Amino acid sequence: MRLQEQPGFTWAIEPTVAKRVGLREARYEPGEGNAGTREFFFTPRNPGTTECEFFLAKAFTPGIVDRSFKINVTVKP
Repeated sequence: MRLQEQPGFTWAIEPTVAKRVGLREARYEPGEGNAGTREFFFTPRNPGTTECEFFLAKAFTPGIVDRSFKINVTVKP
């Protein structure tokens, strides 16, 4: 999963959801100017469907959320 970031903000995922869907790594790749891309890597663990919500929040004040993005993750047995 790749999401564009804007200057001063970073994408994050709720820690409890990250454990359920097997978040393995979140890597930042700088882009042109101050923008970049956050790439999330998952290792599926348990079969089933889970809603996964990503938050674009201020880097130093994570309580200020600019927007969010939801996906449904389905792991097949």
